[in-house]
Amino acid sequence: MSNHKAGTNDGIVIRKAMPGDVEVLTFFRVGMLSEVFTGMEVSENLELKTVIRKYFEDKLEGSDFFGLIAEKDGREVGTGGMTISIGPPSPATKSGKKAYIFGMYAIPKERCHGIGSRIFQCLVDEAETRGIEYIHLHAAPDGLNVYLKKGFHDPHNKELVLLLKGSSRQKPEQKQPENKFVVILKEKKTGTLQRPLLESHVEHLKNLHLKNLLFLCGPLKDSESALLIIRAEKMEDVESIVRSDPFIINQYYRSFEIHELIEGNESNNWLLE
Repeated sequence: MSNHKAGTNDGIVIRKAMPGDVEVLTFFRVGMLSEVFTGMEVSENLELKTVIRKYFEDKLEGSDFFGLIAEKDGREVGTGGMTISIGPPSPATKSGKKAYIFGMYAIPKERCHGIGSRIFQCLVDEAETRGIEYIHLHAAPDGLNVYLKKGFHDPHNKELVLLLKGSSRQKPEQKQPENKFVVILKEKKTGTLQRPLLESHVEHLKNLHLKNLLFLCGPLKDSESALLIIRAEKMEDVESIVRSDPFIINQYYRSFEIHELIEGNESNNWLLE
């Protein structure tokens, strides 16, 4: 894998990231962080982009980082990487070698096509080739079951985090957006809804719920449409969330509408003031 491309008959090629791929890796990293830290305008943070770019510039020249890029029809559509470290030997890893997998990301319209699974397996194969005995990662809530099925398990000792003074995120808490937006999913595809697609959609909703972004959701009883109410700072954030929904990616619903809600409640005297 280190010296050649791995291709499949569906046109997807997994290749090793090279020094000339710094901008591609930076773009994917910013895209992933924008989805994780919704409402923090990661894509507009020039300082963060600069340090991410510098990280890849340095790591792609070394031996303690291994990155992969997925291509489809000549276009970059996904990425993943791992860092390699050597610690003191233990019963779990006598060599002390450990690999940390991170940055698993595919562009929204190419999700649910197995790209992430292929990248992940190539990373595991590379780790085995290098004699690494221990792989760890941080799993997002919607990806936890995927990794558990691949053999990962909770460690006996939980990892604790201390953010020192000067950290940009000393308190890992996220402000809840104040605005609410109504999303209507329309033009439902006829036929049977496949179970894997439904499960992917539910994982998407669970992830929004855990981030406290999903206020309400469900199909409309008197039509083929479905409704979501999403908390967000601006319309663009909501559109990004909707376009990453597997129902939209796979055109189970072919179109959608987004409207900002002017909420009437007790605190604003039901809009009388």
